[in-house]
Amino acid sequence: YLDRMFLDNKISPQILALFFKFFPQSVPAFIQKLQAKYSDMDYLSRVIEYLGQINSVSAVRVLEEIASFANEFIKLEAIRAMGASPGANPEYLLSLLETGSVSLRKEALTALTKNKNARLLAIDRLLDIPSPWGSKNSLLLENIHAVKVRDARERLAQIARRHFFWNANVRKKANLIIKEWDA
Repeated sequence: YLDRMFLDNKISPQILALFFKFFPQSVPAFIQKLQAKYSDMDYLSRVIEYLGQINSVSAVRVLEEIASFANEFIKLEAIRAMGASPGANPEYLLSLLETGSVSLRKEALTALTKNKNARLLAIDRLLDIPSPWGSKNSLLLENIHAVKVRDARERLAQIARRHFFWNANVRKKANLIIKEWDA
């Protein structure tokens, strides 16, 4: 099965679903072969697309592995596929909120929007950042740009009430988003 998928490039959602159903013990070998093909972006994109169509814990696990070794473009595709999967792991997606990349944080938040509890946790993680003397204001501004879901209104209102001159840009941005929602 693995040779057919990787040597012959014969892969489809049906083949993957059958593979995960009948050969769950071979998932680590599957992941190793995927890692060996990390430079073939077309192949990885196809695999991600097909994994997103499968409702399987193994498929989500493979997507998480792909996101751990691939470049940012492929990571974004993998996160989108996880968000479309009903078996997505909210803990993994929440852990992505602490990465350095704004686009990964934004995509992880989008993937978490289906689950209200996870969405609220994500908003808290992104916006509940202490910033003494404005030391984390640039990160906070990036997160404010990423969090444009109405559930964040209360957190944005708290940010808009922050005192001191070094919080001026953060206050302005939070107020601007709240005014956009009120319009």
